[in-house]
Amino acid sequence: MLEERFQQAISDFLGAFDDLSFQTLIDELRDFIISRARSWKNSGTDFSQRCREIISEIFLIFREEFNPEKSTTPRSVLAYLSLRLRRLTRPKGNQPIPLGLSPELPDVGRFEFNSFRLEFIEQLVLCVRQEIANPSYPDTGLLEFLFIKVSPNLAGSSRFLAQQFQENVQKRIEADKKRHQAFNERLRKRFEKISFGDWTEVSSWPTGQRSHLAWRIIIPSPSEIEDFGSHAGEMLSNWRDQIDPFSEPNFPNFFLVQKGVEVLSKLYGRNLVNLSEEAAPYEEFTPGISDTILKMLEPTIRKKLPLVREDKENAFEKEIDFQAPPNDTEIEAFKKALHEIIPWIRTLGKPL
Repeated sequence: MLEERFQQAISDFLGAFDDLSFQTLIDELRDFIISRARSWKNSGTDFSQRCREIISEIFLIFREEFNPEKSTTPRSVLAYLSLRLRRLTRPKGNQPIPLGLSPELPDVGRFEFNSFRLEFIEQLVLCVRQEIANPSYPDTGLLEFLFIKVSPNLAGSSRFLAQQFQENVQKRIEADKKRHQAFNERLRKRFEKISFGDWTEVSSWPTGQRSHLAWRIIIPSPSEIEDFGSHAGEMLSNWRDQIDPFSEPNFPNFFLVQKGVEVLSKLYGRNLVNLSEEAAPYEEFTPGISDTILKMLEPTIRKKLPLVREDKENAFEKEIDFQAPPNDTEIEAFKKALHEIIPWIRTLGKPL
């Protein structure tokens, strides 16, 4: 893959955002995609399916997350894709993951997304952002930022905050249980006010789509990164990648939590409709079985896998120059996947 040709392919696709320019771009990324599919050993799918999910995710990354002003060279684009695809192909060892996804199920289904469901995801993500930014509940905002953006470990989040504020840990844990339950209740009310789509049906979505929703909630959007700062965003990502993010006090990381909530409050905290009500006592609150979407914030343990860290500056060479060329079987699997993806691209059209 020549960098000049890759640069032109990126420019053409971002300008047209159609299936033909996307196919050209993916052809330029062929070796990169195949190397990603090779490393995705625990997917439970064949090689062509792995390529298909990776190509789908790349399209969604460009459609929803990519900021061309921040990634201006082929090297930086490839580094960005490498980091974003890690959430798909290299799940963290024994880390808790959101949405209650089973580690036994293949992470597939992205290319079945339609425009309606993608817009519904935007509304769900917006609801979560708005509730974290709810100015009536600043303590809950800090708690849920930690729980959603760092680790779905409620007790660990409470201990971390108790250390920052020099509070009694056990009292903080008990108070945060109630805050967390009340947060979920208010969030459910927000979901119910969405004018289209049914949030209770998310549990029946393919695992790949639920995973995509989870990461849209976890990862800062380009507009959020503008205010949060790319360096702070990288620090937050590295903190989340730790096996036990709350094993040490990590006092400097409290700045990330405060800054993160401030950014969300600036972007989403204005003109909010107050959906609050007095929280029920902790012992009396029991989520119904239909509240599956709230399980996006509940921990599930994946099988322990090796955590491979990459040097972003050398991602271009590592993924392309230093790996064995694709063999004929891999190339045919890649072509099959791309052939299946193109009709799907046509149905989605340009992003808003």
